Amino acid sequence: MSRISFLLFFAFVSIFSYAQDFILTEEVSFGGSNVEDVLGVIQNTDCYVWIANSDSPEGENKTVPNYGLNDYWVVCTDLSYNIQWQKGFGGSSSDDILDVLIDNDGNYYLLGNSASGISGNKTVDSYGSYDYWIIKLDSFGNEIWQNSYGRRSI
Repeated sequence: MSRISFLLFFAFVSIFSYAQDFILTEEVSFGGSNVEDVLGVIQNTDCYVWIANSDSPEGENKTVPNYGLNDYWVVCTDLSYNIQWQKGFGGSSSDDILDVLIDNDGNYYLLGNSASGISGNKTVDSYGSYDYWIIKLDSFGNEIWQNSYGRRSI
């Protein structure tokens, strides 16, 4: 592409592809002193459930400890973004939450992977380097069970 046609293309794109203005209507901030990586949020009938990976210790408005490297961090807020409860799950190594699902009874399933063995508040062993780690919570954030799925190295 010649220099002139590139400049004309750039001028055309600049004129017709400007960004829309938007108005920020709500802002909410959760976290501690290190890094929180928010991955998603689901809305239940009366709350939002936010999932994140966190390597922050307790502090700021994070009230759960850090057990190793990254941990699962789940925050439940009311529809006005006031924290109702929060939970952290992790072992001595890296544990990364990827998604959250909700069933018809209001239970939450935290889906992710883990490199931790039994440590922190992880109560199921590791099969190898990274395993799938699933935790089931009731609607109040109480743990019902956790399971790890993987394959042992031969």
